[in-house]
Amino acid sequence: MKKGPISILVADDSSLWREALTSLLADTASIKIMGQANNGKEVLHLLESRKFDVILLDINMPILDGVDVSRHIKSFYPSVKVLILTQYDDHEYIIELLKNGAQGYLVKAYTNKKELVEAIKMVTNNNFYFNEYVSLALLQEVTKQKLVTPKFNPDVELKEIEIQILKLICQEKTSKEIGDELHLSKRTIEDRRQIMMQKIGVKSVVGLVIYAFRIGLG
Repeated sequence: MKKGPISILVADDSSLWREALTSLLADTASIKIMGQANNGKEVLHLLESRKFDVILLDINMPILDGVDVSRHIKSFYPSVKVLILTQYDDHEYIIELLKNGAQGYLVKAYTNKKELVEAIKMVTNNNFYFNEYVSLALLQEVTKQKLVTPKFNPDVELKEIEIQILKLICQEKTSKEIGDELHLSKRTIEDRRQIMMQKIGVKSVVGLVIYAFRIGLG
């Protein structure tokens, strides 16, 4: 669990939107906006000299867009969490960003303060934030078989406890919530999750969810 305020970088080419977010989160003691950027290049420049826990990242920005920035952060700043906050609800954007390092995806028009704060806290604590848009996008992409990949190891045998954990992950449960339900520690759930990822041959929780949909657990 993160100690102290969560350090946020807001990246959006609208100064009005950045100011609105700063005002919106000003009275949330657990969250502190520590930087702003109006394009992707500024994001990378700030990351060179300052530490942030979460980046609230728009997709459509000048110089470098959200996909390029997310991909760079995944490669060079893996401890920094990326939460997409954008006007676009297109499923292709959702899948592309999740595949390139984003831990969550929110649509501006449908997001309120409560959900935003919840999403920030979840991604900070190494969880993915799956709302209805993300879940539906994953399901539709798997149904269309766009995400079928040879990276899935053949003949995977999951233990009963792993199947239970996988089902709960698909229900958007956090590691702590899964642990409470199964009477296990949060650390045990996270360890089991890593073991499942190795067994299945995926590198993220998104991969686990995709696999769960493929075998009928999602």
